[in-house]
Amino acid sequence: MQAARTATFIERQDVRGDVGLQRIGGIVGVAYGAVKIVFAIFFLSTLTAAGLTVPLDGKAPQLYDALQARLPALLSLQSLELAIAVLALVFVRALDQRLRAAAPTASSTAALFGYAGVALLTLDLGSALRLDQSIAAGTARATVETSIATALTLQETTALAVSLFLGVWVFTACWIAVRRGGLPRPLGYFGFLAAAWLVVGIFFGIQGFAPLLVSVWQVATGAVLWFAPRHTAPGNAAAIP
Repeated sequence: MQAARTATFIERQDVRGDVGLQRIGGIVGVAYGAVKIVFAIFFLSTLTAAGLTVPLDGKAPQLYDALQARLPALLSLQSLELAIAVLALVFVRALDQRLRAAAPTASSTAALFGYAGVALLTLDLGSALRLDQSIAAGTARATVETSIATALTLQETTALAVSLFLGVWVFTACWIAVRRGGLPRPLGYFGFLAAAWLVVGIFFGIQGFAPLLVSVWQVATGAVLWFAPRHTAPGNAAAIP
């Protein structure tokens, strides 16, 4: 009898741990995706107002003027995005926990790509924030423009790696969702589209709105984890109220 009670207690603790992690990860996922969407819209509007279009290679002086014009709001958004990005690893972990019961190997492998993509993106965000802080600090314009040109070159390379890692993560997670469950099937198909566009766009230069679609998927997936967490014991797919 005592052994049965102990087993029941341990199982309840496991359930609470699963639910708690998924809800926390879900909140982070919603916040992370939403802030990325807001920042993308703000940054694109900043470029448009300055008459700039991507790619930005060779446009360091014009980009400097564009950033300086909206520096206070830009710094606030960047600081918020970086703070949430640091926590985004919790979202990757929560999704891995959600899907692991359905596909242990595929889910854990996908999570590795997710961790790598989020970590690289966080480093990029930190680099961009430091650059804008140097403008706010009154660093010599010529020095900042040189830093901008260097950062643009480096970000071209890191953007490819980030897109590849995040694309593989989202694609694999959605494959699990469509084939084995764990997430709503429509969300899985939407993620397929976003991830495929993101990865294919690397090689053909047609990413367009793919990163924005991935952010929308993050918001939707985060909402599922937040409002409908599941106990992830093998064979158990019941939602926890």
